[in-house]
Amino acid sequence: MIRMKKINQEIFSAINKFSSFVSHELKNSITVIKNAVYCLENSGKNYNKKQREMLLFLNKEVDRTYSKIVSLLDDTRVKYLNMQIVDIGEFVHKILLEVKDKKFKFNVNIRDNVKASVDKNRFRQVILMIIDNAKGAMPNGGNISIGVYSLKYKVVVDIKDYGCGMNKETLKKCFNPLFTTKRFQLGMSLAVAKHIILMLGGKIEVKSLINKGTKFIIDLPKA
Repeated sequence: MIRMKKINQEIFSAINKFSSFVSHELKNSITVIKNAVYCLENSGKNYNKKQREMLLFLNKEVDRTYSKIVSLLDDTRVKYLNMQIVDIGEFVHKILLEVKDKKFKFNVNIRDNVKASVDKNRFRQVILMIIDNAKGAMPNGGNISIGVYSLKYKVVVDIKDYGCGMNKETLKKCFNPLFTTKRFQLGMSLAVAKHIILMLGGKIEVKSLINKGTKFIIDLPKA
């Protein structure tokens, strides 16, 4: 267990260095493209409708790509936390308002006045990652159950989907950096989520059954 933890720390360190390098290089390229599009738009040329639409599309794609790069860099750099006491139930409610989706119904069982000390931005990141994972397990939509409650010394947040579930091998590796079963994904979100929860002094576990769904359980020290 200690050796695996050390290996994961080394992987995170390597990913931090790699993502910083890639981010720098890609940002330079994107800036060049952005400036080229700006010059084309302001060249005085009388573009037809199709050409104007293409320039608009290029601008949007450049902005979207830049946002993705910043997000990737932010996801893999988790070093400092701004801790504050938060009503976890109220905080989770606000997050759910952000992720409303007609395809998904949130079944909520949230207790009032359940407080823990967290970094709000990072904890929000964890909840969004797990909800996104739940949605990915049910591409045609479905129910997502979310509970927030307190036990003797801890606050518990559990998030359950009713999707495809994970087999034993995937379940064992799902928190490993760079492990993914999905095409075109980096495989970092759950690793980063676990890293954040550990930094908050808590723990996260997952239970899953094929074709029955997956449940993530987060424990945080009670404030």
